Amino acid sequence: MTDLQRIWLATLWLLCGAPAALCAEEMVTEVIDLRYRSAEEVRNLITPLVPPPGTVGALQNQLIVRTSPRNLEELKKVLAKIDFVPRRLLITVKKEGSQTATERSGSVSGSVGGRDARVTVPGRRVQQGGGVDVRRGDDRVGARVLNSDSAASDNSMQSVQVLEGNTAFIQVGQSAPVVSRTIIQTPQGPRTVESTDMATAQRGFRAKPRIHGDQVSIEITSSNDRLSDTQAGSIDSQHLQTVVSGRLGEWIEMGGVDQSRERSENGVVYRSRDAAGDQRRLLIKVDEVR
Repeated sequence: MTDLQRIWLATLWLLCGAPAALCAEEMVTEVIDLRYRSAEEVRNLITPLVPPPGTVGALQNQLIVRTSPRNLEELKKVLAKIDFVPRRLLITVKKEGSQTATERSGSVSGSVGGRDARVTVPGRRVQQGGGVDVRRGDDRVGARVLNSDSAASDNSMQSVQVLEGNTAFIQVGQSAPVVSRTIIQTPQGPRTVESTDMATAQRGFRAKPRIHGDQVSIEITSSNDRLSDTQAGSIDSQHLQTVVSGRLGEWIEMGGVDQSRERSENGVVYRSRDAAGDQRRLLIKVDEVR
């Protein structure tokens, strides 16, 4: 073998590298119709299986493959396993929430005295509750007691169907007008200008499930906003983004909030205590629709 021949063979090897078989075989082009999956999705899956200089193109529901005949046969075997009827899935997101509040307070007030001295105890303002007053002549003694318990629940559920391998999205909103006031200076003096905007609280989720046997993994982004009950135009927000996994048909907990507050106050003639709690959980479930 001459030096020129050796140089040519070395150059050919460097150009072809690992896919030497493709360099040696004739390249063919074939258009493959897909029945169930999108061409773009399948192209992303099989492109790594086509060594250069082979190529894979996507057009509507067709793949355009240029490769060697041997590689093409292998690709068709792979396509037979991935181009199947996608399952219909029902994704359900559930929110469980509860708020509790407890208030206890008591106070004593009155005025008691004799001929030479009198003692007066001012009372503390109690908005609700029961009380008793005892009078005898100029003497008066009163007592006020408040016992209050409240509980509220905030539960909601959202569901949407999606084909396996796709992303589901659902969202609802609640809007309320918010009035803002601005004071501007004019030649005639200060002037108040009012404008009205809409504050919108969004509730919904975006989820992409992947099935592996009876197991499911879910990429999910969830928002659970609500208009504030205490401040007009304010929105209480709860957002979550995570990946969770579990069994098909079972509730999977994604996260939650557990808040509590307790306050007490004591004095010579009064005592008060109040406590509040806020618990919220987000759960998701994926069912196969048959």
